Amino acid sequence: MKLSPNEISEELERVRTGHYNQFIRRLTLHKARGFVEQSVEFRNPVTALIGTNGGGKSTILAGC
Repeated sequence: MKLSPNEISEELERVRTGHYNQFIRRLTLHKARGFVEQSVEFRNPVTALIGTNGGGKSTILAGC
């Protein structure tokens, strides 16, 4: 999907002002696999979680 220049400007403005209707800002994992009381904060909209095998990506997504 390719965004138009106008759509890109609108998205950048939302990021700058923090105006997202559905946006996970913080996720806290309570006793999930290897995580105990671990908080993850997302400062910008997340479109991908990248990490090594066994790094906890699926655990973070399961907590959503």
